[in-house]
Amino acid sequence: MADIDYTNQLKTIQGAIDNISDPLTTLVAIKLAEEFYTNEERHDLYVEYSELLESEQIAFNNLEEAEPTQDKDLEWGERVEKYGEATAEEHLNPRSIAQAERKLITKKLDVFGTKHRLITQLVNAKNR
Repeated sequence: MADIDYTNQLKTIQGAIDNISDPLTTLVAIKLAEEFYTNEERHDLYVEYSELLESEQIAFNNLEEAEPTQDKDLEWGERVEKYGEATAEEHLNPRSIAQAERKLITKKLDVFGTKHRLITQLVNAKNR
């Protein structure tokens, strides 16, 4: 019985620690950002990162909506067999373009995140 009480107490303590962990991490990130960036730099970077996130969402939506120009239900092998590889690639061109656009914006987000980790942490914390 004592073990159950002890376990419940530990779970309560762990829950309390978990509840303050994210806010404390965010406060540390805010202070570090204030140390390394001016107000104007932070503002500009917040805007840039927000625009990148918006572009990524648009690219994702475009990719989800991109469909072959013909015979939408055909798999790649069936399409190649029916039309030949060059025509099959042409049918899938809208999806290929959307994939390339998403890959490019994802790369830009990765570069930004590597360069401005504090900014991405703060924006992501704000968006939770």
